[in-house]
Amino acid sequence: MGQGAPNRLAKPKRFFILAKVIVPPMKHLYSDPPGGRNSSAGRAWRVWLVGPPEGWISPGGGEVQWLATAQALQERGLEVSVVGGPIPPIYKQMFLQPKSPPFRPTDEAPPAQSLFQPPRRPRSGRCRSVPFRADRPEPMAPPILPAIASKPDIVHLFGSHPSHLDWAAWARQAAVPVVLSPIAWFSLRTYWRAGGNALAKWTSSSKFLLRAVCPWLPSWRKRLYRSVDLLLPNSLAEARQLSRYFLLPPSRIHVVPNGADPRFAQAAPTAFVQRTGLHHFVFCPGRLEPRKNQLGLLRAMRDWPGPIVLMGDPAPGQEAYAAACRQEAGTNVHFLPRLAHDDPLLASAYAACGCVVLASWFETPGLAALEAAMQGAPLVLPTEGACQEYFGPWAWYVRPTDLAGIHQAVEKALQSGRNPRLAQHVLRHYTWQQTAEATWQAYRRAMNLCIHQRPPRSESIPSMTGPTCQHRQSDPNPAIHASIPAP
Repeated sequence: MGQGAPNRLAKPKRFFILAKVIVPPMKHLYSDPPGGRNSSAGRAWRVWLVGPPEGWISPGGGEVQWLATAQALQERGLEVSVVGGPIPPIYKQMFLQPKSPPFRPTDEAPPAQSLFQPPRRPRSGRCRSVPFRADRPEPMAPPILPAIASKPDIVHLFGSHPSHLDWAAWARQAAVPVVLSPIAWFSLRTYWRAGGNALAKWTSSSKFLLRAVCPWLPSWRKRLYRSVDLLLPNSLAEARQLSRYFLLPPSRIHVVPNGADPRFAQAAPTAFVQRTGLHHFVFCPGRLEPRKNQLGLLRAMRDWPGPIVLMGDPAPGQEAYAAACRQEAGTNVHFLPRLAHDDPLLASAYAACGCVVLASWFETPGLAALEAAMQGAPLVLPTEGACQEYFGPWAWYVRPTDLAGIHQAVEKALQSGRNPRLAQHVLRHYTWQQTAEATWQAYRRAMNLCIHQRPPRSESIPSMTGPTCQHRQSDPNPAIHASIPAP
């Protein structure tokens, strides 16, 4: 392994971001939310985007999707509030029915900054590779709870987390429609290869098999998926899994494709090449964890003489896996720390690489693949997941256990060169603006599918036994609504 200058880690700064964004009303685009909730004429819809509880500690594609969707919706004219973490107790009594006690911010609300305190992040080991940067990127700041002055028109949850059950229950009590982007994939191989000890693997795999055989059995996931008004998977394949394993009707599913920032298409390789001296390398971005299968990639490319770049930090609890990857790596393998998503060096790395390899156990389809595709970079992607739905014949697909197949696919990808048709396809269909448009259509559909009912006269939040709104019996289009174009 090549030795470079020591990578001195700077202590991450603790800071907070203001998550509430006020956007001027756009009367020519937006009408009043239905349901008669005291909305002013022609104002923008108020949307709360609720992210994973602790996703900002080790941010990945799901967290980028959460924040990028919020930014795109803001640009589209909505009034967006980004909320991170489980619902605080004080929120459970806000905007409820008249029987609930009134909310007095001056008496009951703690300071917003005290609602989320980032835990201490352990200092990981130094990078044993080329000199890259003196400071590691600062961890994503936890979004604070917005200083809410009025009721939202819709709540959008991101990720499948048990804490979202409380948000769905609160939305039902407050008579607010709620949608969920599950960001999930279900298969036996992915559960078995997810990492952990043998007991954890057996437990998760057994639960999946039981779910596959008996989809009517209760679980917290099923309660969560049935408690929202609309599910927003990223692909038709994910939508079919939700319908199969949780018996969800197609009328409750609206496919919203993932997106990427068009700035990746304009990047040049100069900055990354000057910083690292690497060019035309095999690039594997992502957190170091068993699901991403970096160890399998290194074993498949053990005799490869060219440079290989793995960019990313170990996922929480996967430090042993990262150590195994470093032990397997040869002198041509370079481990680089995670770059902030808006860092120009990340886009420059996509422009400088020879191909992008995600030999994962699944991708849905993976933000790294979309960002690299905007450059027309050759892609080596897993067969499991939604990659073929997005990229069609313009990528090489491999099984994570087929080491020889991975090696052959990487060789072919490096020899193929850039594909401008792939870049045009992704730029035309998979930008965050396209994602915001599909999300906006899903919001309108959730509003139209729901008839708000007055919840029970109780000060406690009831258990979820159905969606936040009572659906009409006749859906104008009972099929799964999809926005994925054919490649």
